[in-house]
Amino acid sequence: NLESISPVQAILRSDLWGSVDGDNSVPSSYAVYHKVIQPGVHVQLNGHSGPSRRVNEAILFCHSAKYMLANDNPQHLRSVLKYAREGALDLNEVADALPCIDHDELTTMLGLGKQERTMNNNFGELSVELLSRFPRNYLCNPSRLMGSTNLQKVKLLPPAPPEYKEAPAVPNAQGAAGEEVVSVSQVLHERNHMSKGTSANSDLYRQFTISGWVQNRRRYQGSISVLELVDKLSSLSSLSFETNGDLADAEEGSSDRDMETQNSKLRELWEERISVVLHPNSINAGSTESSEMYGNILCPGAHVLLQGYLQAGSFGDAPAFWATSCRLLRSSWRPSAVKQVLDLLHEGKISVDEAADAVKLSDSKAEDIANGITSATERQWFSAELTRSLQDEASRVGKVTSSMAQSLHYFAYASDQYPVEKIKISSRLG
Repeated sequence: NLESISPVQAILRSDLWGSVDGDNSVPSSYAVYHKVIQPGVHVQLNGHSGPSRRVNEAILFCHSAKYMLANDNPQHLRSVLKYAREGALDLNEVADALPCIDHDELTTMLGLGKQERTMNNNFGELSVELLSRFPRNYLCNPSRLMGSTNLQKVKLLPPAPPEYKEAPAVPNAQGAAGEEVVSVSQVLHERNHMSKGTSANSDLYRQFTISGWVQNRRRYQGSISVLELVDKLSSLSSLSFETNGDLADAEEGSSDRDMETQNSKLRELWEERISVVLHPNSINAGSTESSEMYGNILCPGAHVLLQGYLQAGSFGDAPAFWATSCRLLRSSWRPSAVKQVLDLLHEGKISVDEAADAVKLSDSKAEDIANGITSATERQWFSAELTRSLQDEASRVGKVTSSMAQSLHYFAYASDQYPVEKIKISSRLG
């Protein structure tokens, strides 16, 4: 029974990674494990436990890992063999993760024997050959865990927690949403007043119209999604040890203090969020299609306008807001989200003005997409262009960390000495 299993999340972060890589000629161990730990891979993770906003959920902040068993994906094994050949992954570790392959034979295949030689096969061909030696179903196929179609992916979603399974009837709603748009902090302030008083307030609801940013999203079976809404986006990287230095440079014995400081910062951030529930029985008068659509496009980084009901007696420390209507104000910069908005516009499932405002489209271009003039390939390329325009300081690409700024300052002389020049190339055709 999946509902009885307490979920565990493992988080890999470069600032918490314990290994110090001195050889710059190969990728760091963090970069390697960040790429090779994929669905279907058996891995051993070591780290520290950390706080989670959800009750009965555990979080592990990893500082090291060990590759234990490969999956059945040739593209994945290709990367693993390449890292082993370069010395970024320990050869013995990789050999142990391929129990049906002789250790000495693998060493020879990678050209790492006593008499080093050039590999006869490329890594792609070698990975296919090695995987063919394993018995059927010995290794896990990632498609079993991830699904190859949208329908399969939906079926693989976890069941919704008990508190979000059924939408409330909202019998005691107070106030009206009206035209006033309030912030998350204002809603939290009102919630504190609602929570005071007798236990009868646990069934009390109040209407609000909220504008905020999606900090996190969790999707569940039954077209149910739960968004963490904030007034200002923040990233875990912003909680790095800016004042105390990196973990690698910390004084001996200070890592536990640093971890507790960071956990305290996380708890402070969690107090400034509300949980927005997109439920098919509450949104747009019971629209499964709307719940599914907004559950897809409202991913982290999206700016959204919501109407709904705040529940006074919310679950744990997460105030619950049951959405009855949504409007996407600004799409996330993620390519998949932008592409989904364009496809929905093409299919007539989202209004032209909402889509145009969300991804910064001109009216003429939005009309072209809505009228079916653009092809799927054109929308794919166009979404990549829009992704760049939507990136800002809250996105990974738009964020400049202190270490990045130091590097830019250090190499500023090279920029001045070798400036980028625009070269005009005249066509010789025709």
